[in-house]
This record gives sequence, structure tokens and C-alpha cells, in this order.
Amino acid sequence: MPKARALRRKIVLHVGPTNSGKTYQALQALVRADTGVYAGPLRLLAHEIWSRINNGGIDGLARNCNLITGEEQRYVGDDATHVACTVEMTPNMRLWDVVVLDEIQMIADPERGSAWMDVLLMVPARELHICGEDTAVELVKRIAAECGDEVVVNRYERLSPLRIANQSLNGDLSKVQPGDAIVAFNRNFIFQLAHQVATKTGHSAALAYGALPPEVRNQQARVFNDPDSGMSVMVASDAIGLGLNLKIKRIIFHRMTKWDGKQVIELSPSMAKQIAGRAGRFGLHGPDDAGGEVTTLFPSDLPILKTAMGVPNAPLRRGLLGPPFGALLDFHQLLAPGTTVIDAMDVYARLMRTP
Repeated sequence: MPKARALRRKIVLHVGPTNSGKTYQALQALVRADTGVYAGPLRLLAHEIWSRINNGGIDGLARNCNLITGEEQRYVGDDATHVACTVEMTPNMRLWDVVVLDEIQMIADPERGSAWMDVLLMVPARELHICGEDTAVELVKRIAAECGDEVVVNRYERLSPLRIANQSLNGDLSKVQPGDAIVAFNRNFIFQLAHQVATKTGHSAALAYGALPPEVRNQQARVFNDPDSGMSVMVASDAIGLGLNLKIKRIIFHRMTKWDGKQVIELSPSMAKQIAGRAGRFGLHGPDDAGGEVTTLFPSDLPILKTAMGVPNAPLRRGLLGPPFGALLDFHQLLAPGTTVIDAMDVYARLMRTP
């Protein structure tokens, strides 16, 4: 980390609930800078920001911006001054004027958190703008103090009201209305729900989930946002909780549980709020927008939703620190020919464990 440690970086935290304008403030700083990087949690989100930067969709300032994700690279030219990427692909070999690191609360994620930690520790940037929940503020401050960096905290409030409905849909999909987004945590459920909604209401449903190709996702978002498209309902995964701009009036949770890879768990208050907050996005529905609403499909889930929405998010106590990707690749080269990267990661993790 010598390049980052040679600087006294200015870390600007933009923290607040969903639909508070925090990320937009950071993106304004990004497009005004001579060079910069946006690092986000999803390839779909990186693709969206890449498009907005190139097309002048942020403050009317267009910049030549490359796109780098694990699945896709798009280079607009050798003179590109900006990069939009997934967090794992953040370029840290050169000095940047501004880097935006989105969804900082994911630094505690057991699967991907080390990628956020790598950017926080290693990216050489004059200004590092960090967006996300206020749960990460004290953790970032402690890390920044160890690195000798300056920290500024900007706090934001939600720009439009969000209401929790008094009733669920009682399992009745015929109550789905234009502008609704049903959130499910299983891709099979997403397709089933889309079919059932079309059958019961006559409303065709747009789809949004993490594995959807960016071009298809953009097309689905466009038709959902277009009131004349005939696709006025969306069925989506929790991917919509991570910054995608959609004209959602009401969020409907299919269930308040999800599979975490090992077992079925209740949604954390943090995740529930992140997803629910996508309803009633400020400025997307016009000047007379009354805000958003959130409810559940089934009555048994509504008390869980109300509890989650009322519980303060617990401050993050620690983030994940993993091996630098370059070190992992070097280790992979030392293993027997034919060893997969996944097997190499497993061996590496076993060797790193303390007794």
C-alpha cells in the first residue's frame, strides 16, 4: 500500500438512508474531478453509472469513462479519464483525484467484504468519497486514523416520505398495482411471480436480478419506468436495493426470509430498510410525488417488516480483511498444475487460520 500511504487522503463519508441523495453528492464530486473511479457492488450498477458518466447524466458533465467488471470490459478510448467498475476490479496502481466507494456497509460482508477493505486501505486517491449506511462511520474513522487520513462526515436525511402499510396483500396477487415492485430472494420465484401477476392482473412484469445481462436489465428498467410501455410492474431480487434508479411506488416483500447459502434466515433490518427505501425515489415521480409505501405479500411477514423498519441498525464492529488478489494469484502458481483458483483459495484460507 505504499502509494496510498504516501498520501494524506481526504475521506468524505456520505451516509444516510436510501433515497437521501448521498450517492448523487459523491457522483457530482466524481464528474467534476479530472480523473476518477466509481466502485460499486453490482455490475448492473457499474454499467448504469458508466452510461450516466459518458452521457452527461450527472450534472450535465460528460466524461470519457471506461467500464471494468468481472464479466465485461468496455474501453471508450485511451484518453478516458474515469472508470466505473465493480469494487473487486478497482484499479489501484495509479493516483486518482476522486474515487467513489459505494455501499460501504458491505465491508462486513463475509463473502465480499475484503474487496471494500482493499479499496479503503489501498486506493491512491486525493479524495475518497464513501457512500452507505451510518453504521460504518466509526469503523471507517478508526481505520482512517491508522492510515493517517483526514475524515469528513456528511449526513443526509431521506428526501421523500416512506410509509409502512397497515395491511399486507393477504397473499392476493390480484391486488398488485402499476408502480409496484415485488421483491423475491429466489430466481425461480421471480419468474413464477411474474407469470402469476400477469395472469391475475393483466399487468406484464419487468424483471431485475443480479445475473441479468446489463443490456437486458437496462431495457427492463426503461420499460418499467415508461408509463406507456404496458410493463408497469416489476419483480426483482434484492439487487434493486443497491442503487438502481427505478420509478417504484410500492415495495412488496414476497417473504421476509432468504437463503444465506447455509440456512434460511430473516432479513436483517439493514437489508429490509435498504430494499424498502427504493419506493418513492425522490424526483422520479414528479413534483406531486407523495412518497413511497412498503408492505408484504403475506400477513405473517408484516409484523417482521414493521419490527425491522423500526430497529436501529447496529454499528459495524469490524470489516473483512483478505489476501491481496495478486498474492493469491502468486500462491496459485505454486500449487500443482491443474489446481483451480477456487481450490487455491480454499488452501490459502486453511493455511491462514490460527490454531
